[in-house]
Amino acid sequence: MNLPRKGRPRDHRIDRDVTSAALDLVEEVGFDRFSVEEVAARAGVAKTTVYRRFPTRNDLLAGVLERLNDDVSPAPADWSTHDRLVAMLTFLRQRKSDAQSRDRLIQVAATTCRDPELWAIVQERVLGPRRAALRGVLQDGIERGELRGDLDLDVAVAILAGAMFYLGVADQKGETGLPTVDATVRCALAGLAVRD
Repeated sequence: MNLPRKGRPRDHRIDRDVTSAALDLVEEVGFDRFSVEEVAARAGVAKTTVYRRFPTRNDLLAGVLERLNDDVSPAPADWSTHDRLVAMLTFLRQRKSDAQSRDRLIQVAATTCRDPELWAIVQERVLGPRRAALRGVLQDGIERGELRGDLDLDVAVAILAGAMFYLGVADQKGETGLPTVDATVRCALAGLAVRD
């Protein structure tokens, strides 16, 4: 027998309003001056409403950081491994290239506040899911016979993501003559692909 749930169902619109307000605040003031009181005021809710959803400040920051992946959309599974990698890595390069991107601002704020717990949250909630998605594309490539079966996925992810970090930073500094994402993926795949 199913008993009715007590209380009203959780309003996900409020969750989104709270995390949106928190994301704006972190972008403006960084982690050091971030406060739950200010988030509640900006979201138009009581502080207790925030704490019911996010019991600690770092729980709220974790929810905020997850929002940085809102616009990450996976490339269609029926695309080739090459095309899926180009789509994903173009996104990563653009995030690193844009000095005003929320990714960059928040990661800088996390590192400059020198709080290892916050940096761990960035790693877990922002970077971890992106690495996992990249790893998934590579695993699919192995299963389809496009990539070598003995491929070390962690090394391949480090090679590809590291290249995008380098290129994004170089873009930001205005360097010219840099390789395209497509050329970088082709070069990497020359070593990762199945040998004839």
